[in-house]
Amino acid sequence: MKKQTIVALTAVMLFTACGEKDAEYYYNHPDELKPILAACEERTKGADDATLTALKADKECLTVGLAAAGIQLGDYKKAVMEEEKYGWAAYVQGILDAKQKLKNDYALLEQIEKMEPQEAKNTLLDNFLRCPDIGLRHREKETEKDLCEKAGSLYNKAKSDLKLNKSVN
Repeated sequence: MKKQTIVALTAVMLFTACGEKDAEYYYNHPDELKPILAACEERTKGADDATLTALKADKECLTVGLAAAGIQLGDYKKAVMEEEKYGWAAYVQGILDAKQKLKNDYALLEQIEKMEPQEAKNTLLDNFLRCPDIGLRHREKETEKDLCEKAGSLYNKAKSDLKLNKSVN
């Protein structure tokens, strides 16, 4: 009876270990990696901060993210050595950081609304040059569209107020 139990447990452990695919497997089989990575990325879209934080530790996403980083770098071993820089957790952290920057930028716009025109204009130039109405003439990131519209509106108002102040003086 003991032998049968040990044999059965060993077989179950071997079967389980063989069933899991590691990052190196996906690195060598990119066609299998793509749909899993796409599903992981889809889960990040519109996710709140708590969900994103949990996704940073998702085992399957970590595995395929590491494999994808290896493919992108052309060197699986380099991706493993620098996983914190190129892996799935770094990707999700980048999303979290971008969301926090957006929150901070909106808070700054609220402060700018209360500033005098010259200070508002200078602060907008210092912090929102990436927005089309203020500086760069390219399209803003989709996630920054509303932010840039608000910043552009404040910038145009500050310029207009400055012109009015000059003409009155």
